[in-house]
Amino acid sequence: MDMRVILTVLAAVILLSVIFLENTQDVSGKSELLLPDLESSFEELNSLAIISYGKGSGVNLRKDTDRWVVTQRQNYPADFKKISRLVRDLGGLEILELKTDRIENHARLGVAEGSSSTAKLLSLGPLEQHIIVGNDSGDRGTFVRLRNNPQVYLTNKTLDLEDRPGAWIDPVIINIEPEKIQSIKIENAERPVMLVNRAEETGDLVLEDVPVGRELRYETIVDGLGRMFVNLRLDDVKPYSEGFLKNGTRITVLLITGEEIIMEIQSIDGQYWLRVPEDRDKGDWLFEISETSYQDLNRAREDLLRPLEEAQASD
Repeated sequence: MDMRVILTVLAAVILLSVIFLENTQDVSGKSELLLPDLESSFEELNSLAIISYGKGSGVNLRKDTDRWVVTQRQNYPADFKKISRLVRDLGGLEILELKTDRIENHARLGVAEGSSSTAKLLSLGPLEQHIIVGNDSGDRGTFVRLRNNPQVYLTNKTLDLEDRPGAWIDPVIINIEPEKIQSIKIENAERPVMLVNRAEETGDLVLEDVPVGRELRYETIVDGLGRMFVNLRLDDVKPYSEGFLKNGTRITVLLITGEEIIMEIQSIDGQYWLRVPEDRDKGDWLFEISETSYQDLNRAREDLLRPLEEAQASD
């Protein structure tokens, strides 16, 4: 083989090796943290922002006295568990490898800035920490870099950086344990009232006013009504406008303590809404719930009974 060809191939191999070493340095044995002081500074943290460069959208969370709120949802309470989980993950973010520090290579790893970027910018205030989060690297982790620093790192975790404000609100509207319920009344102007009471003799919830000749679809169906209010969750929230709910269903839950919880629900233009009008903290809010939750709450007495033709056939 011509010596010039050999030298050319050798030079190419050396060049590729230099580029590889320049772009990747294994630091897995050092367990170096990307943000080593974050966990100890958690109490100082008072704001958190996530911005998607490509979408031009994001969410802003801030600490308001003793709770976190979502700015884009008129300061409705945020999901503190989700925030603390994110901060914990950030505090434990280890650098596995040093990747490229060339700006022209940032787009390939998803950490470039600009309107065409897929990256997300995570800002922590007042700590002045700004992290650009890029592509996931399979099951190994995520490519990240600190803003104003071209060095890219491969870290050991993927991060939950949902940029939709509704994803950060406290998801639980109501949480009532079934055994604490004394009665449930469901009222709608278009059908008979459905009333369920807890029987003194058995302690079970019992459907009242069952028509003569009718029976329950199955023995435990009424018990399911009591479980409707366990961790009843929302999809989104907005301030309530007077008169928005007009012809919906009214649900009254009486607890064994004597406390009464009232809910109003209605389906409007393909969305499902719930209000807790007499709740001191939640009465001014309108909660969007899932279709499944709405259907569960909007049950009629007929839904609990065997179809009339089946009852007649069994006689």
